[in-house]
Amino acid sequence: MEIAEFNRRKTIPLGIYGPFHASHLYSNVDVEEIIRPIGWTQVKIGPRSICVVSGSTATSLPDHGLDNFVEQVGGDILIRPLSIDQVLATVVSEVNVRNKEQCQISSVGPYNASPSFLSALKAGTDVEVSIGEQLGLAKFVSGPLGVSTKIAVVGMSGRFPNADNLDSLWTLLEQGLDVHRRVPPDRFDIDEHYDAKRKRKNTNAYQADPMGRLALVTAYNALKISGFIPNRTPSLVPERVGTFYGQSGNAWRQVNAAQNIDTYYIPGTIRAFASGRINYHFKFKGPSYNVDTACSSSFAATQLACTWLEARECDTAIASGLNIMTTPDLFAGLSRAQFLSKTGPCKTFDDAADGFGRGDGVATVIAKRLEDAEADNDPILIVIFGTATNHSGIRSQPHVPTQESLYRKILKDTGVEASDISYIEMHGTGTQAGDGAEKKSISTYLRRDVKDVHQVKRSTLVQLKRTSAMEGLQRVSHL
Repeated sequence: MEIAEFNRRKTIPLGIYGPFHASHLYSNVDVEEIIRPIGWTQVKIGPRSICVVSGSTATSLPDHGLDNFVEQVGGDILIRPLSIDQVLATVVSEVNVRNKEQCQISSVGPYNASPSFLSALKAGTDVEVSIGEQLGLAKFVSGPLGVSTKIAVVGMSGRFPNADNLDSLWTLLEQGLDVHRRVPPDRFDIDEHYDAKRKRKNTNAYQADPMGRLALVTAYNALKISGFIPNRTPSLVPERVGTFYGQSGNAWRQVNAAQNIDTYYIPGTIRAFASGRINYHFKFKGPSYNVDTACSSSFAATQLACTWLEARECDTAIASGLNIMTTPDLFAGLSRAQFLSKTGPCKTFDDAADGFGRGDGVATVIAKRLEDAEADNDPILIVIFGTATNHSGIRSQPHVPTQESLYRKILKDTGVEASDISYIEMHGTGTQAGDGAEKKSISTYLRRDVKDVHQVKRSTLVQLKRTSAMEGLQRVSHL
């Protein structure tokens, strides 16, 4: 509808979110509050040229003016349940009555219902149906095409289940071994924890978190592989070396909260000191970050490292992901929330997928700007063209349109064509919702069949949680 009164007014987009189709939360009073300003404007509109179908009654809305129209639509959105099957039938009937040869479907807002209408129209009409642009979404504004600074990975190291280095990890993957096992007794008594009739015993543990110890070991190994010698070149000045670590939870500290606390309790158990210990040990004076974004923590740390390198706030970055399981609490929480597999390891992209298995892992990479790595004659193991991340926001689980938006951004930022991609690393949790969303987003936007997508690590090593992205990055170097 073209309304002259609205055309003369300034408009701005509003990010308004809330429940809908919720009669237990809203009433007609709420709808009246919305339409009251429209009545004040005394806007006059002519007859509608299109048919508007009610989402609740699946009938055509009468043409009784803008205020009545908004009142009906507002009630359909806020209060009344959506009768999607009846709406589809009405739309098919209206299209047949109008004898049109072509029909375009455009969805408004973040929830794309176009596929449902497409299927119904193809089955119930003879018109040529196409999918139009999804309307009502914020337009993403990106930088100039292909301006990202390329980042070179010049050293890396890791410790994984049944693999003390990357070569052992690759051998394990080649052999297709399943190395998941029962929780070892040196972690905690799994039978005692899950038997509610018995009491838990106290745990006698050391102060230093095992993640901090392995972080130091893998940092040393990765620096050694990279040929790091302080002050050898301008990019290796200790004042310009930063550490970026992904880690989630304080399980080890929780176990030791009231046991044998001494001088080293703080540096040994607080998350911030995992990266701080690296700076202290090697006398690095650049930034020290410890980030927690759950399963993507090591990727977030890598992106943060790349951002600092691109901004020339540091010249060498140590990025890492840490995940060592030392308490039963997360096992209990994840199990009761139906996240964990009841049959052992992850069964990624399998009809039998019933959750994921948890695993230990610590992985570290040394990164520099590509031009600095080339100038220093460093061993270039991986070149990172760009990094990007987002959040589904409106959903509490993987969301296909959000993932497709991320693919669009990273390809534009790096100047890479989807057809140039030969390998896709997926999160692959072994859950029906997560795996399904990943497969659909890749199939639709990157034009890849699922059979072309490689995902082998989850079923072999189970899920390494905060280390997952870093382990995947390192494994790609062996392709």
